[in-house]
Amino acid sequence: MDRMIACPNCYRGQSWSGDLVDVACRRCGRQIPVQTMAAALVHLFSTAAFDPPHDELADEDGDAILQWVVSRVWGDAMRVGRHDWVYAGCPATVEEFCAGIRSLDGPAFDSLGRLLSAGAPPEVLARSAQRIASAVVDRLDVSPSIHDPEGAISPPNAALRERLYDIFARFPSASAVPILERFRTENPMIEGDAERPIGAAFADALERCRASVA
Repeated sequence: MDRMIACPNCYRGQSWSGDLVDVACRRCGRQIPVQTMAAALVHLFSTAAFDPPHDELADEDGDAILQWVVSRVWGDAMRVGRHDWVYAGCPATVEEFCAGIRSLDGPAFDSLGRLLSAGAPPEVLARSAQRIASAVVDRLDVSPSIHDPEGAISPPNAALRERLYDIFARFPSASAVPILERFRTENPMIEGDAERPIGAAFADALERCRASVA
């Protein structure tokens, strides 16, 4: 029986052997991360492991993330590109979302930012707002002097900061207020200018984080 697999980059489908190994897209040349997708989906589908009396989910967060991915990323309620979940590393737990915030870069981070900032967050992530906000603080508060230069995470540039501010607006935290105020002091011509996209995202994030203090 013929199998097909779709490229998350260009959406072109191609025949597939069914082997759990990464393959290159014949159209755009980008890798289709079969192994990562398979591992994430196995985890998510395995969260509905029942114990007596067979009416409680072993991992309610995982089940909620699966429902969110199916409805919001793949289904009729789709608000972000289907490729975003794949490019973001196929996060299947709150911990993996937080790890992505702390470490991803480039297109992978852009995809993660779209997942976390498009519309109202799903309940499973909203309940973890403080953990997600803490990861954003960690990413913003990078000091290059304390890292090994060869393995360092660079201080966030303006484009990455704008994505982080968008995440803050959905997952506000009082603990973020001091670092946001510091960034406004350090970058008054950028963060302080609400006419720029980054300035508008910053102002929204600061307002929401201040409001969360009460």
